[in-house]
Amino acid sequence: MPTPEFAPRLNWLYVGSLLLLACGVSLLALYSARQPSTEPAAGWLLVLFAGLVPAAVGYRIMRARTLRLDGDGIRLGGRQLRWSQISAIEQVGYGLHLYAGRQKLVIAPWAYRDPAALRAQIQRALCQP
Repeated sequence: MPTPEFAPRLNWLYVGSLLLLACGVSLLALYSARQPSTEPAAGWLLVLFAGLVPAAVGYRIMRARTLRLDGDGIRLGGRQLRWSQISAIEQVGYGLHLYAGRQKLVIAPWAYRDPAALRAQIQRALCQP
């Protein structure tokens, strides 16, 4: 089993780059909203988009910080899967999908400092009887 509680550290270069990109997209949307040729309704939608993009990325970053692995299972945010319940693990794009019945937990390994160690820790925990 994993150590009593393993909390992987975030890869701040990757996470910071995503946040910077989200802020850049938001600034571009705000710039587009202020153009005289933009319809008022479209301008308000662009302002809404400009606010939601960094908020969504920030939420995902804060949620990624809550990942914990312990002897019982894996927790991310308010969701927990026990090791004995996990029936499948699948690599989808850059994410790891852990399945336990109808529940699914999606982890972005590249958001953490050592994604290979995180994958190995999960595989080790799943192989334990």
